[in-house]
Amino acid sequence: MTIRFYGLKGKHGFLSNFYPYIFKVDDRPVLSVEHSYQAAKATTVKDQELIFGTPTAAAAKAWGQKIKVRADWDQIVGTPELHAKFQDEWGFVVQLAKDFFMFKAVTAKFQVPELRQKLLATGDEPLVGASPTDYYWGAGKTGTGQNKLGRMLMLIRARERSLNDSSSPQV
Repeated sequence: MTIRFYGLKGKHGFLSNFYPYIFKVDDRPVLSVEHSYQAAKATTVKDQELIFGTPTAAAAKAWGQKIKVRADWDQIVGTPELHAKFQDEWGFVVQLAKDFFMFKAVTAKFQVPELRQKLLATGDEPLVGASPTDYYWGAGKTGTGQNKLGRMLMLIRARERSLNDSSSPQV
């Protein structure tokens, strides 16, 4: 059964980028994935600090929509070989600069043991960002969006599962 998540409410609210939980990205404490993602857009340290200093993910997003965005944000970064490592049955999950920064933040979030366990507890169910307006990170109203966030979460879950399985003693 597909797990659809949107917002902070419900059993799967922890999957949201707005979920408030302090973790580290590049040794810097952040309040949410959204804080890290929006700060990564910034072209100045001043704008980054302003975003990191906001009290909520919604405030971080609002500031991120007002700042000058780095020139490579929507450009392909890396090599085809690297992109192939972040590919699923629907295509590349991490290819653009913005994908890289999102993946980095989401990966860091799920290094927190409590959150990692919750992600692993979703089993093999498909994870779908159910934002009705986001056709890039979510599935959008029609369900035809790229669902990049859900796909990233599934890649991270598979990686974490394989790491857990390989560290378990073999009998």
